[in-house]
Amino acid sequence: PNEPTPGSSHTGSYATGMNASAVCFRRLLTWSVWLYVCGGCGFCNEFFKPEKLNYELLGNLDSHMHWHLFPRYADDPNPTNPVSVIPPEVRNAESTRPSKEQLEATKNELRDGLRQLGYLK
Repeated sequence: PNEPTPGSSHTGSYATGMNASAVCFRRLLTWSVWLYVCGGCGFCNEFFKPEKLNYELLGNLDSHMHWHLFPRYADDPNPTNPVSVIPPEVRNAESTRPSKEQLEATKNELRDGLRQLGYLK
């Protein structure tokens, strides 16, 4: 009865009807996920060497929480705006896509680096 209804914009205490240990668990889980994401972001910063890194947490269309990390560079179209506002014809232009070989090499480098950090087995 104390939990927000699905789709509501409730911003008050979600934990009203929960006991203290459940509240602590939720907070610990939230911080654990955030620390995990930050570790991955540190790796992305070292690997891609961007000017900055944009973080995007989503979960509206999918039934799970997931992150998008966008390395941003000075020569990006509108580098101070979110990636989603860059017109698709610019964002998805053939000229910006890596070759299949470049993409495969980058994926392998990313996997190796993530394995070394313990993010992948």
